[in-house]
Amino acid sequence: MTTGAPLHGSLGAYVARRVMNGSDPGYLYREPPNDRWDSGWRVFVGDETQADADNAENFQLNRLDTLTAEHPRLAELFRDGVSGSFEWDQTSGRYVRLPDE
Repeated sequence: MTTGAPLHGSLGAYVARRVMNGSDPGYLYREPPNDRWDSGWRVFVGDETQADADNAENFQLNRLDTLTAEHPRLAELFRDGVSGSFEWDQTSGRYVRLPDE
């Protein structure tokens, strides 16, 4: 994966509350940011149902530096030039990019 400089830590990501409550992030994607504080990253545990994902109460906005302090393996993705969807691969011990839909 080609990566650039780390994204500024004060940018935010929408994160499943369960991730900030101790669950490992298993699926994430990056879309165009909503505003100047948004990195565009959306972070999930990976087993959410569509109903879970549609409920805004299940998510919170967190700073990238807060998120990477809690889950350091995310730092490899929170970089300039990285986009797409990623899933944690237990076999390789890293995030793998999923094919574009």
